[in-house]
Amino acid sequence: MPTSTTARVRHEPAEIRKFVSISDLFRDFASDYKDDPRETPVVAGANMAARKSDDSTFVNLCTAFVAWWRAKRRVIWRVKPDTAAYLRTVGLHFVPEKPPESWSGDAIVIESTDKRIPLFDDVFSVAAYRTEAVTTGKDRYFFVTLTTTGGAFVSSVKADVGRIDGDRDLAEIPFVQLGEPGATEDLQKRTISCTRFVFAFSFYALSPERVEIRDLGGPILRDAKRKPVKRQGKSVYLWQYKDMSIIYRRDVGADPRGPLDKTGLELSPVIVSPYIRWHRDKAVIVDQHESHRWKRFGAGEMRKL
Repeated sequence: MPTSTTARVRHEPAEIRKFVSISDLFRDFASDYKDDPRETPVVAGANMAARKSDDSTFVNLCTAFVAWWRAKRRVIWRVKPDTAAYLRTVGLHFVPEKPPESWSGDAIVIESTDKRIPLFDDVFSVAAYRTEAVTTGKDRYFFVTLTTTGGAFVSSVKADVGRIDGDRDLAEIPFVQLGEPGATEDLQKRTISCTRFVFAFSFYALSPERVEIRDLGGPILRDAKRKPVKRQGKSVYLWQYKDMSIIYRRDVGADPRGPLDKTGLELSPVIVSPYIRWHRDKAVIVDQHESHRWKRFGAGEMRKL
């Protein structure tokens, strides 16, 4: 197994040091990891964690690493603060049964480009993975999050939830929380924020007309003699870092119904936040837009453009 040329991160499972990101830990894990494909990610992650700690958060972190490591295309996603702020406004109207194509197999890692600035709430680094839950035998999404205050949390939602009506229905999803103890309401809010952000990012990453993605390279795969492995004359990466940024533009379209007689009407513009919905077996992103309502005084008539 190739080794990392960077210094190993010294981590304490019960108290992960402040500003040590999940990619830092994954880079450390990769330096001496030997995968056994006969084991499921849950079993392999538990065995990996047992050599270091039985802390539940750390076990889930190791499971996320195994799921990510087994992907054909490993990616660490980086997000700038302004892009993270935009993604926090995106509504989610469904939970996908299968991970989007932007994931590394059954896992994804998303981090802030500035560890002092969170992606959402107080979270600056998150790993999500899908696996079969040991207790129920059904697929679940697990989210491992690291906070700017040095905290670590794990939460989960069912993968077969399907369509939801925004946060109201999302709040009714049965959550599993495995990190630090806290108020149920706080943990529920954390999971809602995490679910919305991770899947908003995941689907925007598949929309080249809305985002710009820059390849930032990564550690190079080396053979037993420490020589770079090349394919078609190009170096092969162990994994790649990618930076995603939102492309800001305003699309103005004409009303297909034709002009409206505005006599006696008052325009009441409303800004509709972006959201993602499920339509005809695929995810559809509806961008932020102005919804104009014209109100006719006296008659009480209203027509939405």
